[in-house]
Amino acid sequence: TLAAARDYADHIIDTVREPLLVLDADLRVERANRSFYKTFGLALDKTVGQLVSDVGSRRWDIPELRTLLEEVLVRHATIDDFSVTSDAGQSGRRTMLVNARRMHNPERKAERILVAIEDITERQQTIGALRESEEKYRSLVEGATGFAMIRLNPTGHVASWNVGAQRLLGYVESEIVGEPFSRLFREEDQARDLPGNELRAAERERKGMESGWAGRAARDDAG
Repeated sequence: TLAAARDYADHIIDTVREPLLVLDADLRVERANRSFYKTFGLALDKTVGQLVSDVGSRRWDIPELRTLLEEVLVRHATIDDFSVTSDAGQSGRRTMLVNARRMHNPERKAERILVAIEDITERQQTIGALRESEEKYRSLVEGATGFAMIRLNPTGHVASWNVGAQRLLGYVESEIVGEPFSRLFREEDQARDLPGNELRAAERERKGMESGWAGRAARDDAG
């Protein structure tokens, strides 16, 4: 029956970990799942029946988002990863991706919009931290003029080359990046596989350091 199908769909919506909203044709909240209430710290009576733009002290009052939601019904459009930065109550400011699709309600013979909200705040913070770390590394490498700093990729090719390496070894970055590490050695050293020996020694040293830290961590955990 339609009632059974509706209950089944409601159970599915409530078990989804992402916050979900179902909006009617007037963009009023018809229902929200438990994850939505938990994430944004909102009560049912402050959510259901409200215009989505009014929910949570108008934190979703975003003209561009409202236009996109209207087009979901009028033009059968979809919303894919629309980025929103908003206050999420006790969770503070969060960055979220909004996705929306039109859905048909056979019981009421009306169109509805299913809105899924993905919190990507931690992901954005991680990306930001990585970028900051890369910038600091790049500044360190590019500013080191007194000694050569060379970074190799896993295949043994030059990945980065600082000013110090250019001054001491003679190659500009555009000439050497992407070239094999062996290019830095004389032909007789290449014939003796000195580059290979250097790379293998560096790999052993790296693994030894990792093993040492792992052993120390194991001892620390053991008390």
